[in-house]
Amino acid sequence: FLDHGYFNHSCCAQVQRDFPQPSTLRLRALQKIEPGQEIDDSYSFPLVPLHVRRLGHEALGFQCACERCTAEGQLPRTMHVWSELSWGTVMRLLASVARTRSQSGGKTQGLTDDPTLRQVVDQLRGLLGQTEKRLEASAEGRALELCLASWAPCMAALGDLQGLLREPEAYDTME
Repeated sequence: FLDHGYFNHSCCAQVQRDFPQPSTLRLRALQKIEPGQEIDDSYSFPLVPLHVRRLGHEALGFQCACERCTAEGQLPRTMHVWSELSWGTVMRLLASVARTRSQSGGKTQGLTDDPTLRQVVDQLRGLLGQTEKRLEASAEGRALELCLASWAPCMAALGDLQGLLREPEAYDTME
């Protein structure tokens, strides 16, 4: 792992890391890397809004100025406030889903009628729709794409919940 310490950080990492064995770090290129080109990895989970990433960066003793942090940093202050409040709401909503799923003992039967899950889906859909509209009004092109990436886990969770509520038996067979 010592060699990995020579990689610089970027929230738009060029590599994906995994650990195929306990003492082995493997990096896979996510895009073409030219000879002599600097290789960046993300020191933290990059698919979260800027305010969350900054907390991690500060804990590691640096400030990130990558393309993505720069794009999100240039958003209007109102978008930053919206992002922080919305992210907190999303975390509370997903925690309620985790509690509901835990109480079901891992079984998905009966969850299709659970009012909590239906409310969460409606709230997430509304929140993500508003976030997308606000971002589209504040950024465009590549900057918009970079800013939307922060909300990818929330979009994935919404898709998962929508699928669960439509076809619960399909989830029971997954391992």
